[in-house]
Amino acid sequence: MRGDGFELHEIFSALSQAALTQESIPVKQREVVSGLIQAAANEHRKITDRQKAEQSQEPTPKPPMEVEYDSWLVSQINHLRDREFEKLDVINLIEELEALVRAEKSAVESFAYLILLHLLLTDYWSEESEWNRRHWRSEITTFQFQLNNKLTTNLKKHLSDRLDFIYTKARKSAQEKTGLPDRFPIGIPYSLSRVLGEQ
Repeated sequence: MRGDGFELHEIFSALSQAALTQESIPVKQREVVSGLIQAAANEHRKITDRQKAEQSQEPTPKPPMEVEYDSWLVSQINHLRDREFEKLDVINLIEELEALVRAEKSAVESFAYLILLHLLLTDYWSEESEWNRRHWRSEITTFQFQLNNKLTTNLKKHLSDRLDFIYTKARKSAQEKTGLPDRFPIGIPYSLSRVLGEQ
């Protein structure tokens, strides 16, 4: 940093010397003023040195998982397998596991919704069912296969707990698609086993 063509530390030095030579000011006061100016100069020098050091530093490396996700994931798996728990990227690993759980829950809910929608269309939209029944049943079978491929004990329980809510969404979609708001049952007419294709 510069001021009117001079380095600031030179200006501080000049001010300090000027304070000491002001004979109109008592000696002790001159020494105090000079000391304050020198303290300000030292603080300025520290700030300048710190700024230079920060500018010379290399860019902060990205977190491991931002470099390449697949490599990061493999490394975490290897650390777990080798019980090298101190090497785990714990914070990011927890976030990834939580995101994975949310994604799996969302996926099984989506398949259940599609199954319920097509069941409603097949069983209650008689005007169109005669022409589309085979296609809708084929869709139901496909969605049930995809759902069962994802299902675990915990996800099955989650689906059971959410089935009424999912049915409400599917019923609303059926009403909008058919234009028949009073055609479909308010309460869910299907069991979880029926949704999964177990019966």
